[in-house]
Amino acid sequence: MSDKEFAFRMILQELAGTPEADKTTKQFYHLFKEDQIVLDKWFTTQAIMPGLNALETINQLVAHPDFKWTNPNRVRSVIAAFASGNPTGFNRKDGAGYGFVAQSVAKLDGINPQIASRLLTSFRSWRVLEPARRKLAHKHLLALKKQKGLSRDVSEILDRILAS
Repeated sequence: MSDKEFAFRMILQELAGTPEADKTTKQFYHLFKEDQIVLDKWFTTQAIMPGLNALETINQLVAHPDFKWTNPNRVRSVIAAFASGNPTGFNRKDGAGYGFVAQSVAKLDGINPQIASRLLTSFRSWRVLEPARRKLAHKHLLALKKQKGLSRDVSEILDRILAS
C-alpha cells in the first residue's frame, strides 16, 4: 500500500491540474473507498498539494460525501493536513486560508472542541509572518474570538495564541 500511496502522491505533484491527475484521483478512490485508513490518506494527499487552487480543492474535499465533520480522523486528514502541511494554501496572500481554518475551528468547536483547539494551533506562528499576512491572520483570529459560546478548550488556545 505504501508504494501505491507514494505513486499517487507523485502523480498528483507532477501532473496537478491535468486530466491524468483527475483520473488517477478517481481511480485511487474507487479502488480504496471501502478502506477508511486509506481513504484518509487519499484525502490528505490532496489536502497537502500546493498551488493556487489548494483552497478550492479543500472546499471540494469537505463537500465530498465521505467527508464528515463528526469524524475526527477525516477532519485531521483534510483540514489539519491543509493547515499544517500546505503552507502555500494556508498562507495565501489574500488570507482565505486563514479564514477557512478559523471558520472550521468555529464549526468544529460545537462538534469536537478538542479537535477544534488542536486545529487552532496551526496559527501559533502567526506573529512571524510578513506584515500583510500577519495582519490577515490576526483579523481572522480576532473574528473567531468574537464568536459567542466558544468552548473552554478553544478559548484557552486562542487566548494563548493571541498573547504570544
